[in-house]
Amino acid sequence: MLPVLVALLVWIPALVGLGSPVANALRRATGAVVSGAALRAAVAGLLGMFVAATVTAAANFFVAAYPFVSGGLLVAGWILVLRERRRWVRLPGRAWRTAGVVALIVALADARGMRLYDAGIYHLQAVKWVTSGPLPRGLANLFGSLGYNCAWFTFTAAVESPGLLGRGGFVVNAALAILLALPAVDSVMRWRGRAIRPHRVVLALMLYPLALYGIRDAMISSPAPDLVVILLVLLSTALWVRSPRFAPHALTLACFAVSIKPSAVPFLLLAAVATGAWARRGLRRPHLAVPVAMFCIAAGAIFLARGIWLSGYPAFPSTVGRVGGLSWTSPPGNVTRVARTIESWSKYHKVDEGATPGTPWVGWWFGRVGTSQPVVVAAIVLVTGAGLWIWRRPRLGTEASRALLAMMAMLPAVAFWFVTAPQPRFGYGYIFGVASLVLAVGLSGFVPRKVDPPVRQWATAGATVGLLLLVQIDLHLLKASWIRWPEIPRATLTTRRTVDGLVVHMPRGDDRVWAAPMPATPELDPNLRCEIDAKGIRRFWIEASPDDSQVLSRP
Repeated sequence: MLPVLVALLVWIPALVGLGSPVANALRRATGAVVSGAALRAAVAGLLGMFVAATVTAAANFFVAAYPFVSGGLLVAGWILVLRERRRWVRLPGRAWRTAGVVALIVALADARGMRLYDAGIYHLQAVKWVTSGPLPRGLANLFGSLGYNCAWFTFTAAVESPGLLGRGGFVVNAALAILLALPAVDSVMRWRGRAIRPHRVVLALMLYPLALYGIRDAMISSPAPDLVVILLVLLSTALWVRSPRFAPHALTLACFAVSIKPSAVPFLLLAAVATGAWARRGLRRPHLAVPVAMFCIAAGAIFLARGIWLSGYPAFPSTVGRVGGLSWTSPPGNVTRVARTIESWSKYHKVDEGATPGTPWVGWWFGRVGTSQPVVVAAIVLVTGAGLWIWRRPRLGTEASRALLAMMAMLPAVAFWFVTAPQPRFGYGYIFGVASLVLAVGLSGFVPRKVDPPVRQWATAGATVGLLLLVQIDLHLLKASWIRWPEIPRATLTTRRTVDGLVVHMPRGDDRVWAAPMPATPELDPNLRCEIDAKGIRRFWIEASPDDSQVLSRP
């Protein structure tokens, strides 16, 4: 647990420093000042993650991320944060106490070890390819999931600076949790004796996805990308509800979200429309927005190129934009198979009837997903907000009106998620976002009673204990070392040799390879080929024609 706390102490200030130039450029261009040190640190930290992920992705075309790229980013971040140290040392004592409590909780959650299933399937392997050498061409041909072009993996590789190689998965989501818990808790504390503002309700409700997916589902201790997309949607929505001048901030964060997961495309479109509507009236100094716009365009170009480099498709596993003239382009049948796997898993996962793609799924889906905790909690929040709205009939101010507009604009995003891949964690930012906005409108203008300090202290202690219970103190935690890194499971491996002599590591009795030596894959295409050019860059390709139907071999 202690190494995780040290790594967080080293990297969180550096991330805030890396994001400060972008945050300052947005402030100068829009005139919108992010008030509150906690929220300002969270926005700057997220922008710093975007910067680190983009720089690492660009450099990885030519060199490994470890040690010079990651080490350089760490040094640059500290230089930048020290330049503006007066701004950041002014964090109130409450923010420091909150950061300490949240750091303890996430460190305890990390101490259980890495348990997320997808981390063993491909997350760790995707990060290892970035830290170990120049990015291979056609990596999706080795294993389909390695073709996912995810900025969160390049950010994880960026965090693996000297001394942290192979441990970035324990740091990235933990840093995210600390940065976003600060404005969430701060928003709750600001309710005392004041009229509740809708954007603060949305900020406060970010605590639930952090507890649900971060702690309960063990994403804190893995480089899983789903949690950050959920929180980016909620944070950006809260900023825009507060003031339309924050639309460019939301658009910049939306660019980051899309570089992590394609499911954030509706979020990007909504942010772009909001920014365009505001810019027509409120952008008085457009030339000051050029640096941020150029950064976002450059980041988009880098990640599109990275997608083509990995698979021959800019938005893998979508076949749109296929570049067919490249020797490493994945066969369309293989890409379609990956997309159908995602769709089938989303629609038919845990269906006892053994449904297959093409059969009716909506009834089964509602029976399985409708009773799950994430959907039940979102429904409770939604119904509570609607009930308060009907009962109180609050006078809608500008913030509440924007919250209603944001809620209605987010409904098409919910529909998009339901039609494509309706797994709750893929679109929970939209689902819970709609529910949060309804509750925000219902509570708008409500003035909570002031609570006596002893009662407030007991309530705070009770909430802290409740979050600690979510960590689920079990044998994994009781056996954990307090002075060593948490445990990463080891796969039982066997090896297979391809026709051209490439030795591939494969798991035995399981699908997870975890941190196995590279190349490693749960399944092997018998037509896989590999070569290494004079610059040391690997190229994987499938020699068979796309029409050949090959059975992927397993141990």
